[in-house]
Amino acid sequence: MAVNIKGLFHIEIVVPDAEEAYRFLNKVFGAQKVEEHIPAYLEEVLPGIRVIHVELGGVVLQLVQPTEDLPSWHKQLKENGPSVHNLTFLVDDLENAVATLKSEGAQSIWSIDLEKNRVFGEEATGEMPVHMIDTMDKVGFRFEIAEAPKEG
Repeated sequence: MAVNIKGLFHIEIVVPDAEEAYRFLNKVFGAQKVEEHIPAYLEEVLPGIRVIHVELGGVVLQLVQPTEDLPSWHKQLKENGPSVHNLTFLVDDLENAVATLKSEGAQSIWSIDLEKNRVFGEEATGEMPVHMIDTMDKVGFRFEIAEAPKEG
């Protein structure tokens, strides 16, 4: 069964120095920091990580400077250098999306519950399960997926 993707939330890129990567993108393209509340929340949940959200050409890049405590990111940075770690999408039905990816041979790396209001604003309530699914060998990146907030 096909999965309905609501939209791209961000492209996550591992870098050795998030601030330096931001300075480069800002100087060359005028990229700006955005959604600063999300990186602040992630840094609270994952101590030691450095995260910056940058808007570049209408797309949000999540620059992640990982520590050794984040094995998937750290290993990729160490082995491949700065590169896309995952694309984060919002989906209509998270359970279906995870099941469909797994039925195609993708492997779950981890899942975490985040507070919706810390990501989407005060009007959003409850927890937001987020899943990292390894599809690197199939499409060249991992899927990080979360259920889109219900509209209306």
